[in-house]
Amino acid sequence: MGEEEVREKIAFLNMAPVNKKARELLEKAGENLVEDIPYCCLLAAWGVEKAGVSVEASVHETARAMVEWRPERVMNFLMIPEEGTYEPEGWIEARDGYELAIVILDDIERKILVHFPFCGAAE
Repeated sequence: MGEEEVREKIAFLNMAPVNKKARELLEKAGENLVEDIPYCCLLAAWGVEKAGVSVEASVHETARAMVEWRPERVMNFLMIPEEGTYEPEGWIEARDGYELAIVILDDIERKILVHFPFCGAAE
């Protein structure tokens, strides 16, 4: 996949309502946006690294890594269908970047357990 195709795919992902909201909240927090990264991934990383959201190490590592993933990998991991709809539970009700980061990070944690069920086996 060429760079232009990757940019188009990310631009497509960023048109989803949750990513538009993530962008708005990141801008409100004074963050510089990177157009080549899905905004939900940027917000999740921001939540842990700058807003003080507390998560398990595996969730933190995944959130940090996701900002560098190819769009297909993000879509596969978050189980986003081909039409690009990503709607983690509670995203509409989130009032600020901190709350939306928690929603996305909770979804990332759930997806970790789906993709790597052994992670929850010790609990």
